Amino acid sequence: MELKKDCEHYPCHKDLEDCTYCYCPIYPCKDIHLGHWFIKGDSKVWDCSYCTLFHRKNVVENLEKHLTKEEE
Repeated sequence: MELKKDCEHYPCHKDLEDCTYCYCPIYPCKDIHLGHWFIKGDSKVWDCSYCTLFHRKNVVENLEKHLTKEEE
């Protein structure tokens, strides 16, 4: 998968390698090493804008293998 440079939100993160998951499938992960809560109006919102976990090729490849196994 290559980067979706024509996406209106690109770049959503720095150091992107893969845009297969342009959303986080585990949002909000609540892992303080990958993000943090902030208050937006009356709501708490998880900010993961510095997390690139699901934009790393090896993570995407491993996740795809796992999902493919589950489908079989």
